[in-house]
Amino acid sequence: MNKRLQSLFDNLESSKSELLAQVKHLDVEQLNKQPMPEKWSIAQIIDHLILAEKFVLIQIEKRMSQPEALKKVGFGVSVKMFLLKMIVRLSLTPKVKAPGRLAEVADYSELENLEDSWAAKRQTLKEILENMKTEMLDKNLTSHPLIPDMTIFQGLGIIQGHFNIHKKQIQLILNGMKS
Repeated sequence: MNKRLQSLFDNLESSKSELLAQVKHLDVEQLNKQPMPEKWSIAQIIDHLILAEKFVLIQIEKRMSQPEALKKVGFGVSVKMFLLKMIVRLSLTPKVKAPGRLAEVADYSELENLEDSWAAKRQTLKEILENMKTEMLDKNLTSHPLIPDMTIFQGLGIIQGHFNIHKKQIQLILNGMKS
């Protein structure tokens, strides 16, 4: 695997492991308890993260199956990525409801099932990254609603950023359980 891809993948894996270790002590009721009506439980947030990665994987696999349709991602995307990261870091974005299919989370889940599902998605991602040819690295393999064409590096960065947002959300729920 490309060294940069390996580093990004390793960061995703360590983030996932840390999060799962944080919630491992919760019983199934705590895991599935919504902090407020219309707010997701910890299990639903994790399910959402898994769904988001699933759709990124589907997109990457589809685009890789049509290499002739791929195009090189230009510098403008890097500028858009930088601006998006700054907006998120500075919390300038309003709370956003998850779009369509990414909001279709289960009402009830067991941590073991979530872990297994997430591990399977990550294994698929790892295999894709291990088999990715160098000439694909600067191509438009994935996208975001605000940035329609991104490289695999940028896509992994979006996955990490999305994870970080929801990790904070989970931390707030955990802090509320301690009160």
